[in-house]
Amino acid sequence: NTYMFPMPRTNFSVTVNFTTQQGDGSEENPYVISTADEWEAFAKNVNDNHKSYEGEYVMLGGDFEVSTFQCLGNNIGFSNAFKGTFDGNGHTLTCVYPPFTRVMDATIKNLHVIGNATGSWTSGSIVALSKGTLNLINCRSSVNVDCGNSQSYGGLVGTMSTDATYVVSPNANSVTIEGCVFDGSITSTVENEYRATDCSGFVGDAGEGGTVVIRNSLLKPASVGTGILSNTFAKMGNNGTLTIENSYFVARGQP
Repeated sequence: NTYMFPMPRTNFSVTVNFTTQQGDGSEENPYVISTADEWEAFAKNVNDNHKSYEGEYVMLGGDFEVSTFQCLGNNIGFSNAFKGTFDGNGHTLTCVYPPFTRVMDATIKNLHVIGNATGSWTSGSIVALSKGTLNLINCRSSVNVDCGNSQSYGGLVGTMSTDATYVVSPNANSVTIEGCVFDGSITSTVENEYRATDCSGFVGDAGEGGTVVIRNSLLKPASVGTGILSNTFAKMGNNGTLTIENSYFVARGQP
């Protein structure tokens, strides 16, 4: 790009900072995110500029920490949801919130997430709200999921939602989890009668008519708060379909 600046007659200095994004977004040459600053620019593209990355590919180029609320799709509704393919490339994101707040017809793969996940209504350690089709492939979460007083938390995905008001029924949404591991913890910092009691190992709430497929995956939480995990893999609504193939739950740390 060419940038032109009007030049004053007096001496002056100019400092210009450019954030460049490697790649062209194709499958062969994906956009590469290697630092926290690049992640912040990526999140702003989705959240503020409404760039969905639909049909495009994004890949992590290194391990780093996202220390602020820089989740993708942080507005009400799905107008700025992430719709692309995200390849963690075997790298680790350290987060204080789930990295993907809202996704729609997205694929997330080869990603390791550590840190914490919490929210006011629903959350998961990787995705809070999903609409349409979500594929989670070869992902691992070692996150502490704090369910608070919500009943719609999942170890990986929060809620399969349909609109801005979080209506979860009826829907034609689907989540496929393949080759994934959750070895974080599922807890609640709420210590009263409103404490969460109906959370799930992988998908917090599939809603009515939702489809969840879990293949070749392992749910092995480091710890589970008393009475929180009432749905082993997913909470299904009426007319929902849950398929589990070659996947296991290893119970440890649950009183």
